[in-house]
Amino acid sequence: MKIFSLAFGLNLFVICAIAQTGPAGVGTSTNNSLWLKANAGTSTTTSGAAISTWSDASGNGNDVTQATAAQRPTYATNVMNGFPAVLFDNNTTAGQNDYMSGVDASNLDNTNGFTLFTVTRMNNLGDARSILAKRTNVGVNQAYMFFYYTSNYMYIDIESNDDRWSTTPTAFTTGTNYMLDLYYDGTSADPRSRVYSAGSLVKTGTESATSLIDYASPFLIGSTHIGDNRPFGGYMAEIIFYREALNDARRIIVNNYLSSKYNITLAANDFYLGDTPGNGDFDYDVAGIGQSGAGSSNAQFATSASAGMGITYKSGFDNGDYILAGHKLVTNSTISTDIAVVSGGPLTHRWERIWYIDVTNTSTSILGDVVFDMSDGGSTATPAVASNYKLLYRATNSGSWTIAATASSIAGDKITFTDFNFSGNAQDGYYTIGTINTGASPLPIELISFNAYPDGDKIDLAWTTAAEINNAYFTIERSKDGELWAEITKVTGAGNSNQQIDYFDVDYTPLKGTSYYRLKQTDFDGRFTYSQIVVVKNGEVSFNGDITPFPNPNDGNSFNLEFTGFSDEEVLLVVKDIQGKSYFSKMYVVSDHANVVAISLEQKLPAGAYLVVASTDDNLVSKRIIVNQ
Repeated sequence: MKIFSLAFGLNLFVICAIAQTGPAGVGTSTNNSLWLKANAGTSTTTSGAAISTWSDASGNGNDVTQATAAQRPTYATNVMNGFPAVLFDNNTTAGQNDYMSGVDASNLDNTNGFTLFTVTRMNNLGDARSILAKRTNVGVNQAYMFFYYTSNYMYIDIESNDDRWSTTPTAFTTGTNYMLDLYYDGTSADPRSRVYSAGSLVKTGTESATSLIDYASPFLIGSTHIGDNRPFGGYMAEIIFYREALNDARRIIVNNYLSSKYNITLAANDFYLGDTPGNGDFDYDVAGIGQSGAGSSNAQFATSASAGMGITYKSGFDNGDYILAGHKLVTNSTISTDIAVVSGGPLTHRWERIWYIDVTNTSTSILGDVVFDMSDGGSTATPAVASNYKLLYRATNSGSWTIAATASSIAGDKITFTDFNFSGNAQDGYYTIGTINTGASPLPIELISFNAYPDGDKIDLAWTTAAEINNAYFTIERSKDGELWAEITKVTGAGNSNQQIDYFDVDYTPLKGTSYYRLKQTDFDGRFTYSQIVVVKNGEVSFNGDITPFPNPNDGNSFNLEFTGFSDEEVLLVVKDIQGKSYFSKMYVVSDHANVVAISLEQKLPAGAYLVVASTDDNLVSKRIIVNQ
């Protein structure tokens, strides 16, 4: 798997006017009070570097920080399913144990229910190792604490520590990725709290409190309270806090999102199979709608939750019905290849990003509105003429597309396919959006290639576009580490064009050694998108490492790559065609002198010749591969 966001309908529901923008399309900033994810919001993305700030992605500004350098956790790459995590040390010396804290916020307590989702991996266990706590001291202003403790059980404090309980007899071990949920509902009959592991109920706990008061206490990540030197000693990848007891459908959807992202197998209620290798590992930004029972549903997920596509329920939900969707591309663009359709075409372009949609339908046909948002999908285009836009479907990850629906309406940069029948049409499979008239009904600018080449004491920069819509200008950005970027030049775009255009510029003052370049395209209204990153080696190049792709030739879906001579370092791997167009880009941590990695490509490569390029700070090597159909 790979790396690189109620009640309504007929007599069962009432349509919610607020888009569900939270994790997995569940909730909004009103009830999603905290969302910490290691793949966004950390003050550094350099492996092994100390983190001073971890920003809250919920929109509530509940950031956690650490001002003391000796107590800062570190950033770790490629920990869970290719995603990073925050590493807290096992130092027990006072003033040196890693933790982060945030200021008191009334939306982190002052409630009659909450749901906490955590993704962790412990390196050490024993004693009190707290994931999340909100308290001043032991039993003082204590709203809750969720922590590993004696005999390696999880322990739970809610509203002080007078009703403390544990997950006994279920214990936890080091070196294992855990997805643990803590649920509390003060409005229900006791037992009011529960712990789930991988979506399965582990244990219920007795809790006398019917609500949490508004405590004047900080909240902490990785420590029981400020001044306590018991360390966490492990990794945290994601923490999500809702200030309400989520209904079962919403909890299940969030668990499917976390399971797909971190490759943690669900023990119950797995409704998304797009994250399996056989279906292509569509692990990113999984979001969904569904119904578990009366009053237990999630009726909509916003386009921002799944990087450009959203679904709103209209009718047909029965208990146990779910629709979940996820994709696999970090960046999106428009392509004019792989656009063959069974009938109703021809298409001129489609989005490169594809979603796998998994439909669980027990009885009644499910109708829903499918919405594509240009800006959330990374596009600068302004859509026009709804009838030119087509919802595309195919049952497998390659082959011709079926036009499943024609767009019903356009509002701003949103394109809506109304009342799509998920039962009567395609159901499970691969979906994206296409256009039959790029000029009248544009998708994003089509970038054919972007390349950077050493040329003596300068770097030549070249890129080619196949089409441009409202393109104001390009910006070339350069980086030493692939994280911090600086603008080095700006080039005026063509505005609107259906012809191939070649661009050229020069970096006359390049950095020595390895550096990275990317192309930023900005529209007339200020919206922008980025190309994939290209790597350049300026100056003396050492070829102490080597790569061997196999099988070669291959089928264009995947191949194995043996790294030789690379040791304990990050390697940027890029797959590009002979014209320089990049098809795949990902960072790998190679820890052995000989290491074989399975490369699962983000899209099937057309037949032809390609280059596989691996680069580090002191190494750059490429090999040719052949793709046969």
